Amino acid sequence: MKIISMIGRIFPRKNVKEIGSFFTEAGIYLDEEFAAGIILVLIVSSLVIFSGISFLLLNDIFLSVGAGIIATFILMILCYEILSLKIDERTRSLESVLPDFLSIVAANMRAGMTLDKALLYSARPEFGILSKEVEESMKKVFAGGNLEKELQNLARKFRSIHFQRAISIIIEGIKSGGEIASTLERISINLRDVQIMRKEIIASTTMYVIFIIATAAVIAPLLYVVLMKVFSLFEVLWEKQPTEGLRTPMVDISPGAPGIKTEHLNIFSILMLVVTIVTASAMVSIIQTGKKINAIKYLFPILVISIIVYYLSKFILDLIFKPIAL
Repeated sequence: MKIISMIGRIFPRKNVKEIGSFFTEAGIYLDEEFAAGIILVLIVSSLVIFSGISFLLLNDIFLSVGAGIIATFILMILCYEILSLKIDERTRSLESVLPDFLSIVAANMRAGMTLDKALLYSARPEFGILSKEVEESMKKVFAGGNLEKELQNLARKFRSIHFQRAISIIIEGIKSGGEIASTLERISINLRDVQIMRKEIIASTTMYVIFIIATAAVIAPLLYVVLMKVFSLFEVLWEKQPTEGLRTPMVDISPGAPGIKTEHLNIFSILMLVVTIVTASAMVSIIQTGKKINAIKYLFPILVISIIVYYLSKFILDLIFKPIAL
């Protein structure tokens, strides 16, 4: 562990802190330098392994290193996406119960409890991950820790602006000696209003989401298949044209088949379909959640449906046009 922590010190201190915060927000509590070291070790080991496998398959050092770099880059993106989804899941879980939690904290404080006890006794099982984190933080306070410091550490464990602002207001109330209970009640009411507004926005954009998904998963593959089939028919027509050409005293015209083959168009259609699906997934993610990072949740279902529609429609059109003699 010490060796990995020493390796992590290769990164600038600012980047080490960012890496540590990223892992913490995902619920993975590691030392900042150790987390940075793990990332560096993973990058190097992945590069060596993928390059070695590529060399065994390609038997070319330059192509192997290039393939290893690309594979390592893809692996890092996947790891980043997985952790980002974990962070977003924790954030949504927190924000869904935060208004109720703050209301209970305010009620406990009005009943005569101190802030630390009000927070601890408000950590009920139905609040999930928030209750767990609050209990751990308050236990440290009762063991002699500083309340403000533990609240700041608690706020860093979630990537939630609403939660961080609520904690900041609580800390300011502690410093100024203000009425924290009434402040928490107002925050709770405002958060409920935000949640209601967010649900209304999602409901009002449902038709746009359906249209985007239908376009990427059904309409786009159908259009590409029809285009490819029309091109293949023209290709057959060109092959049946006479090769003598059109001869006149002044002009000698010899029409020929286009240089693009059906196989090339098939590859182009699949690539453009993938681009369309990625773009549609990002758009749906932004509309539904406000974040592009959730696009991966929509990407694979849309991709599977699109591929099925593409090859199924291709098979059906081949059956329809097969008996037609050109």
